[in-house]
Amino acid sequence: IRPAFILGTTNNMDSPVATECSVTLPLSAGGEFTVSTKTYVTTLAVTQLAALELLGQPLDGPLAELQAAAGLMQAYLEHLPAYVQELKDAFGGCYKNTVLLGRGRSMAAVMNGSLVLKEAAKVILDGMSVAHFRHGPLELVDEDLGVLLLAGDEHTAQINRGLAQDVVKFGGRLHWIGYQPEPTLLSLTLPRVSSLVLPLFEILPLQLMTIALGELNGVQPGIFRHIGKVTKTE
Repeated sequence: IRPAFILGTTNNMDSPVATECSVTLPLSAGGEFTVSTKTYVTTLAVTQLAALELLGQPLDGPLAELQAAAGLMQAYLEHLPAYVQELKDAFGGCYKNTVLLGRGRSMAAVMNGSLVLKEAAKVILDGMSVAHFRHGPLELVDEDLGVLLLAGDEHTAQINRGLAQDVVKFGGRLHWIGYQPEPTLLSLTLPRVSSLVLPLFEILPLQLMTIALGELNGVQPGIFRHIGKVTKTE
């Protein structure tokens, strides 16, 4: 049964998605030839604006935040070679058993980061929520397990910090990803941004990690072996 209303987003306004939706929001991300990077970030931006519009919330402030974020992201990526080398130094030889954790808004980066690392770097990296990991998989922690933990929103960062400290206490290798470095933890630092913009930034180090781990793994990052840019078979 066809839904009464379908809201879609696409980077190709001639695609089946565009023609089948009741309303289609264009991403206008430009050309993209490997795993989703620009289209992922623009999807987050456009769908957050759509949610605010559907709730009757003003858009002027959020639009200004997102426009400013574009400049911050460009500035961050200007240091791409240095960040990739930092990631290679941090993960050389120790990425075989690694999990990626977060909660709330950060779950977007957790699930997409896990996906693109499999696609682009051919590395199996499991993504799950902090709560899920706490309730069982925490038993996996030892010196052979790596944990990437997204700090996330300020009001839940303290809970995530507690798990991070437990991982370190149990002997795991943990990297804290957030705007505020933790003095007792290995940290990958992000710019400090609003909660609206944070999900757009959290994916950046994970996208760069596909380059770093691909090179460490002897794989040309982002080249498809068995599938293509667009999945056409269910």
